[in-house]
Amino acid sequence: MDQHDLMRQLRKLGTESDSTLKYSYDHLMMDWDEVTAISKHPLITIGSHTEQHYVLTLLEEEQLKQEIHNARKILESRLDKKVRCFSYPFGGSYHVNQREIDEAVRAGYLCACTTSYGHIRGTDKSELFRIPRIGIDYFDTLEQISWKLSGLDVLFRLNRELRLE
Repeated sequence: MDQHDLMRQLRKLGTESDSTLKYSYDHLMMDWDEVTAISKHPLITIGSHTEQHYVLTLLEEEQLKQEIHNARKILESRLDKKVRCFSYPFGGSYHVNQREIDEAVRAGYLCACTTSYGHIRGTDKSELFRIPRIGIDYFDTLEQISWKLSGLDVLFRLNRELRLE
């Protein structure tokens, strides 16, 4: 069973269930009017993130292409502006290979984010399609955010990892 079949079955179970334990996160999602409004702010960039949020490395070539290209087309149509940035779903080192990067390049993106923690280290242009993330959580203080953005946290983590080996 592939990811698409599994998701279809899960949706079917969710809609057929008479359980009172149904969860809805719709109230946490922005609607198109809200996305359009914030996309007009000069400091905000709206990027694409695929249509179905599949693990891209598990997809066949054609489905990979559809996921990456179609999500961009939908956003550009709704926002009436170019979408230049991409974010890999499940963007860890096992979920993003050269094939996924090449498809993001073919789709016309200028950069793409992974879920790997850290800062950009190299100057190679290909690093723009492996941009690491810095997680900022709702409970982080301003001091913790400054520490994360400074890059010192990455050095601290690397030092700790090297000592543990």
